[in-house]
Amino acid sequence: MAIQQPQRTPIILPVCDLKFGDTFFKQKAHFQQLTHTESPAGVCEATITVAVQRYAADKAAPDGFGAPIPDLPARIFTLQAKNDTLVDLATGKVLASSTDPGQNPYDWDNKFTSPTMLQGDYFALLRDTQAVNIGELIRQYIRQADELGRFQ
Repeated sequence: MAIQQPQRTPIILPVCDLKFGDTFFKQKAHFQQLTHTESPAGVCEATITVAVQRYAADKAAPDGFGAPIPDLPARIFTLQAKNDTLVDLATGKVLASSTDPGQNPYDWDNKFTSPTMLQGDYFALLRDTQAVNIGELIRQYIRQADELGRFQ
């Protein structure tokens, strides 16, 4: 019997437009890599690498995207899920990050009413206790990074 080949669909998501004065580009994030690491102390971290390609805007195209801009190489972004970010335990949605201005992790215990967890610990929990749709997890993380302005 022949070896079966899955139908491969790359993970590509539209993200925020990029504006320079009166000029703007449409953008898509192209997933490249997912890495999951664990330290000897058991602290987990997930890293997602995406290439954000800029496109011409095309109002006639159904999705508004024209051709990729050939003179502008894709910008590479590394998105890290580690224990400097607080997430909602039920959904994984980012609530706060110690890298954001004005955020103090010492204030997080009393700031949020829903159950929370540090993001690296959340990924370890998913890994150890859940059947995870990895593709959807990657899409969710790219969408959240876009909402947080990471691709500006």
